[in-house]
Amino acid sequence: MKTKQYALCALVKLYRKKLNLSQSELVNGICVPSYLSKIENAEVEPNLQIITLLLEKMGIRLYDEKSFSEGENKVFADYFEYIFYFKHRDTEVLFEILKKKSKKYFNSVRLVDYLLIEWHQLIYHRKKQKRQHEIKELLESIENLMPVEKRSFFYYLRAFMEDASDIIGDLTRAIEISNNGFYSYQLASVLISHENYFESINYLDLAERYFMDEGNFRGLVYTKNMRAVVYSLLGNYKMVEKHARGVIKLLEYTYTEDDFIMGFRYFSFLNIAIVMQLQERYEEMCEICRLIIHEQEKKYDRVYTTGPYLMLSDYYFLNSDHEKAREFLTEARKRHDRILTTDRDYEIALCSLYEYRLENPDYLKSKVYEKQLLELKKITDKRECFHFKETIRDKLKEFYVANKRYKDAYLIAEKQS
Repeated sequence: MKTKQYALCALVKLYRKKLNLSQSELVNGICVPSYLSKIENAEVEPNLQIITLLLEKMGIRLYDEKSFSEGENKVFADYFEYIFYFKHRDTEVLFEILKKKSKKYFNSVRLVDYLLIEWHQLIYHRKKQKRQHEIKELLESIENLMPVEKRSFFYYLRAFMEDASDIIGDLTRAIEISNNGFYSYQLASVLISHENYFESINYLDLAERYFMDEGNFRGLVYTKNMRAVVYSLLGNYKMVEKHARGVIKLLEYTYTEDDFIMGFRYFSFLNIAIVMQLQERYEEMCEICRLIIHEQEKKYDRVYTTGPYLMLSDYYFLNSDHEKAREFLTEARKRHDRILTTDRDYEIALCSLYEYRLENPDYLKSKVYEKQLLELKKITDKRECFHFKETIRDKLKEFYVANKRYKDAYLIAEKQS
């Protein structure tokens, strides 16, 4: 069944339910109820004349394919391309354009495209759970008849709902029907959050192959960066440096000025700095941190991460130079509103943790400190804030040992090993 036809099936079903009409009431004088049932379940290719009559009876004017300009069609096409090329922020601009004509799209062959886009925005901004479920249930009714590219995107969206029940299953379905690096990358990210690190590497391999075939430069950068993260969690610091430096080199060769992608240059340096910290190569770590600070602010006038300030503050705190530690925390605070990446809330929380530690000499006996650590651990476990995952684990282990909670300390150590 063609896209426009299954979109029309969904259109009839949506409005009949909204108007609380029975199938018999709607078809009276137009067709038999059994035919409408087949239309609503996308079991037949609907007759356009009958669809038009059904919609007119509900007071709906149908916009067919001829009603869309080349510019409108391009906005829809660009939206999906931006997602697969990791340009999520740019999709917000396109959605604002589409929203202005939402009524038209709801009454048209573009209904399914618009619903997928609306659903994506609601998930991305974590809004309107009830509306998300309305869209999900409508699309589930025509799931098996969607074109492959739309059905795989549907599985991806369903996987990332807040109350998703089968995240790995849905992402696997998307991968099975669509040779798209984006879905392989997303599944790798989920597997990392579930601490299935070796399996995640397999999906990163797959994502990289697809991105190479697609010519998806942004996807390659994301994948290489994630490899560095996985190896840091596995404790293979040699591989972390290799892949982090690979990202830096890739960006240098391309001469990109893409703000968001340039952030990966600094997160790659940050990964290297964290490796140096874990290996107690403190002088090199400080040098890398200062390089990030100098480049992102002095050279590019950007703040991709306040991570270097936090690492330097932590270093000076552990060396009993509390004045210097406080100085770097103050500098981090000044830049929170300018952070360009989604790690902003995490970095603010980590800054608060370090401030509490400075202000409370007995922090290792404090339940407040433990609560802050557990909140940070929850963020790193749930989202892609993997850069400081080992740091948080080390501090939790330190807290448990100080309070003679050796079993809890052992469980953290066991995960690290």
